[in-house]
Amino acid sequence: MAGLKHITRIAPLLAFLLTGGCGSIALFGEYDVPESPEVASAPWPQLVDVPEAPPIGSYGPATPDPAIGLATETALMRASAEARPRAETLAQPVIDPATRARMLARAERAR
Repeated sequence: MAGLKHITRIAPLLAFLLTGGCGSIALFGEYDVPESPEVASAPWPQLVDVPEAPPIGSYGPATPDPAIGLATETALMRASAEARPRAETLAQPVIDPATRARMLARAERAR
């Protein structure tokens, strides 16, 4: 009976995998419908709107200077090193373990 339970659980997955290759991508919607004027004039970029790559060595908003990235990494590493001792201090328990154990035992006895 256990084998039948496994087969009933796996059957939908097997059916999906066996029929998954049937047909084409057209099943997901290639409709012969004209594009509306609102959609055609929308400001979002189309796939053909990809700008040309800038020349090697030129930097701008789309291609930041690697030196800026290295300087940022150095600054973040320095800030991390400065914050580490405070993080270790804050990671310590607020109540020492012995006091916590006494409080938990008192709460259990009060039930």
